[in-house]
Amino acid sequence: MQETLLNIWGRILTSPAWRQNSLLVGLTLFYLGGVFIVATLNGYMDSFNLGIYWSIVLKTILYTAILMGFVGLLHLVLIKRPARPLTLLAKNVMAYFSDVDRLLNVALAILIIPVMASLYTSFKTMIPALVPFYLDQAFMEIDRAVHFGHDPWRLTHALFGGPGLTVFINFVYHLWFFFLWGFLLYNVFFNKNLKQRMQYMVGFVLTWMLLGSLGALALSSAGPVYYAEVTGLASPFASLMDGLRMMDAELRASGDFSRIWALDVQDRLWDVYANSKTGVGAGISAMPSLHLATTALMTFHAFQLNRWLGWFMVAFLVVMLVGSVHLGWHYAIDGYVAIPLTYGLWRLSGWAVRKTF
Repeated sequence: MQETLLNIWGRILTSPAWRQNSLLVGLTLFYLGGVFIVATLNGYMDSFNLGIYWSIVLKTILYTAILMGFVGLLHLVLIKRPARPLTLLAKNVMAYFSDVDRLLNVALAILIIPVMASLYTSFKTMIPALVPFYLDQAFMEIDRAVHFGHDPWRLTHALFGGPGLTVFINFVYHLWFFFLWGFLLYNVFFNKNLKQRMQYMVGFVLTWMLLGSLGALALSSAGPVYYAEVTGLASPFASLMDGLRMMDAELRASGDFSRIWALDVQDRLWDVYANSKTGVGAGISAMPSLHLATTALMTFHAFQLNRWLGWFMVAFLVVMLVGSVHLGWHYAIDGYVAIPLTYGLWRLSGWAVRKTF
């Protein structure tokens, strides 16, 4: 038994997974050091919290594993029909975890994801104090200029302004988290192409670190929904938000299950910001849009996996872009800037991974 444990430990220490993940670990440590220094130098250590997402990530992994086990068992029982499906399932699970290299890849990713997410939220809550929101009026004016004198939200509501389409857009916009988690799960647990896996994971960290933190700091803005609050000016988006609230009230009054959930989330985020709270999802920033940046990253990766999945993600990206404006979250240029920058980071991560392997 002792010899077996020593052999396993030796395989862990000599596993090529350490080298394969060195870039990912290095970037996370660099991010950790940068956020810690900023928090320390500016007296914001109350906002620095590495534990924000640990519970959520670990619980979600556990629930997902249970669901996947159940689905796997159903597949065995209904499709393959072995004599002892539970025994075969147990053997498959043991075979998966007997691969030390794969196990180390999984373990490192599971450690990095909640740390990276916690660093992002910690830094995001500091942004308004470091660089107060100062670009909302400029971005609103640029949006108009880019769209030939029209507010982009007026264009989306002219095309998709009915309750049914608005509810659909709102629903798709909130699916983002499940897509994000699905792509992460696939690359943490199942993607056997290590270069593809690492390109996505490195691109993921770079996107949140460079666009979500440095980009949001340099281009500090709150977004259309909070325009009046952060500028002190009359909001050109008041009609948009009033229309959405009226639509939501009508849906409530009709007893319809459908709701415009974005409004509740927007109110909660403002409450967290106004009361200097921190925690899951805390922080406000508009430019560049991380919803669109991460969706673009998923889209680029999807084309590596399957052409039809790639085109499906293109359609999802388009709906996300429309939704970001339609629901008052973002200026259109938040997405127009985020998507090409993410492509640049995607190419950079691919180059870096090729140099590492």
